Amino acid sequence: MTTSLYPYQPLNLPDETRILTVLPGSFEDELVCSLSYMLYESPDEPYEALSYCWSRSVAAKEKLADTAVLNVAAYGYEPDGTLVDMGESLMFRDLLDHTYHARSYIRLGGALPDGEIICDGVPMTVGGELHRALRRLRSEDKTLRIWVDALCINQQDVDERNEHVKTMGAIYAGADRVRVWLGEEIGIETEAVRTMHNIDEVMNDLLLTRGLLEKGASLSEIQWQFVNTCNTEAIEWAALAELLERAWFHRTWVIQEIASARDVSVQIGQFELSWARLAGLICGLRQFKLDAPLAPFRGPKAIYMMDMLRRERVEEGLPRATMPLLTMLEELREFESTIASDKIYGILGLTDSKNVIEVDYSKTPEEIFTILAVDNLRSGSLDILSHCLTDIPDKPAPILNLPSWVPDWTRPGWVEPFRVRDLRANACGSRQTPDFTIDLDAKPGVLHIKGLLLDRIAVVETKKPIPMPSLKFGVEIGGPGGLQEDPAVAVRTDVRNNRLHEKLAAIRRDWYLNVLAIVYPDRGQESDLREAPILCHPRFDSTQEALWRTFMCNRTRDNETLPPLTVPDGSSNTDSTPAALDWDGDLGWGIFMENQLNLDAGPREIMDSRVRHEMECHGLAEADAEAFFIRAKKSFEVLSGANARWCYNRRFFKTEAGRFGWGVNGVRAGDVVGVFYGGQYPFVLREVEETEGGNGVDGTSYRIVGDCYLNGTMDGEAPEEVFGATETEFRIV
Repeated sequence: MTTSLYPYQPLNLPDETRILTVLPGSFEDELVCSLSYMLYESPDEPYEALSYCWSRSVAAKEKLADTAVLNVAAYGYEPDGTLVDMGESLMFRDLLDHTYHARSYIRLGGALPDGEIICDGVPMTVGGELHRALRRLRSEDKTLRIWVDALCINQQDVDERNEHVKTMGAIYAGADRVRVWLGEEIGIETEAVRTMHNIDEVMNDLLLTRGLLEKGASLSEIQWQFVNTCNTEAIEWAALAELLERAWFHRTWVIQEIASARDVSVQIGQFELSWARLAGLICGLRQFKLDAPLAPFRGPKAIYMMDMLRRERVEEGLPRATMPLLTMLEELREFESTIASDKIYGILGLTDSKNVIEVDYSKTPEEIFTILAVDNLRSGSLDILSHCLTDIPDKPAPILNLPSWVPDWTRPGWVEPFRVRDLRANACGSRQTPDFTIDLDAKPGVLHIKGLLLDRIAVVETKKPIPMPSLKFGVEIGGPGGLQEDPAVAVRTDVRNNRLHEKLAAIRRDWYLNVLAIVYPDRGQESDLREAPILCHPRFDSTQEALWRTFMCNRTRDNETLPPLTVPDGSSNTDSTPAALDWDGDLGWGIFMENQLNLDAGPREIMDSRVRHEMECHGLAEADAEAFFIRAKKSFEVLSGANARWCYNRRFFKTEAGRFGWGVNGVRAGDVVGVFYGGQYPFVLREVEETEGGNGVDGTSYRIVGDCYLNGTMDGEAPEEVFGATETEFRIV
């Protein structure tokens, strides 16, 4: 951002903006430029637009102080063959100009120093990333006409900023090309591009050479073939992930900037990367659900969202995104903005809700977020409550002072609401009309809403890390202040990947054993717990059935409701017996759980073992073995596919009534489960002491912890009959 004052003159708003013209020069030359006026709907000359991060290009999880002392080492060879083998102690800021560690400074989240430009003869100081981007992007032999928000908008003029927010999409849409600046190189770019090439080769082999699509292969079959292709072992997912974790992918504003763009190019240091190739790769992986190694990182989601919106607007000519505002806000919840209100303003122009909220930087973020929540509630929908998250472990304390019924869009929670995942549900049954009042005089605001109190959580499984550990690549900080860059001792990609997979497998095993200990508290030994889901063969075992239904949220991945296995008289339901369905819940559950608990065998080996067991112990004819294997495979795929879609990053819990469910990370024993009239999903609520929340019904107030799945309540079952629930007016603070 500029720090020296430039003599800005008023614009003819809302039709006019400014354009920056940068004179030719080499990378080392002084930056000389000028600002001129431009009608953004009818520019007199073609122009480009810059999309970049103002502060730093790498969003490090832990920011190092400039004076932090690091023990650094370098090992390698100079171009002339001279061996470099050195170690020393340096302050973090001194890495920037170091011969061997300059890239590490940026890679560890260091900020480039501010730089000076001459604009219309006026010396100005601009941020380090903008200064470096302009030096990299300008040509040596022709001028660069480019729109840059930090310079083309008078940042001191609130009215001008308000108007530009409304027209930002049109400015980027009018540019011949949007230039994305990811920052200077950090040393992983070559490996990341090689990884893209390797993934392309594997996908082309599966889809084109082997013709899996033409042969009608299912999604699960394509995934199976991808995972079991030897060429995928050496894919350096971590290098690609680090490229996609650059700070630019964390920004809210970039979504609109790219969604509106006619053409896009990506600049990393002196190299240019094809947006079409990058977006095509990420969208292809997502289409076939092969992006699990990249799931913890924001870049893939950002690229997918931007490219989807860009195709709708630019290629299909739609005036706005088809995605509703609340869904888009949730999808982009992890993304950042300097001003909290920009979480909404930054995407408002893409949606059909841009007239719902007026862009007004004089209002506080709390006011803007509350206006959105109240407007949605008064429209007759409770959807916005699904986006409320109160207690998020391992996250900084909230900065904004909001009631729990108003979503804080600045706080991600590692989980998507069931409504965004599109889980079909009707927890309120026939009570479809919301019954509530809102008291905004009681600060920060109280929601009085009627519903039913269903149950109380007795125990929560907490061993599962949320999010799961992810792949690491490159620079490692070893011990206090230790930094190592040593290609000679780098661990091979396949070895590093295998180590991570082994670690994740051990975590999953311990987690599932803990789940089973909660479900079967009378089985104290690990050997007894391991037998519970694998050797429990009697059909209609109520605990096992409730458990695997919970692990599927009682839906297939395609949102089909699972039929009951029994009818009211206790006999088997002929529409859901193994003979009526092409998959078997008990069989799929046994394979699924054995896959989690057995570190030495994958699904294929387990299913082969099941076939042998049926032949040797239960008289399965050899002629029927293939059919049994196909059924076992389908059963496993149906169960695991549903679990992956619905239960990702959810916490398993058991209630006092013995029901199983899934909540957001942060649910606790003692929290209650309730359903509001007019609501599709139950909610986990936390009781608040009177001194904190004031007097409510029976002296109790509640805070919304998050939405949840509670087995046996999602399809309009009568809560009064099942739980003995009575009507309650919840006071939500």
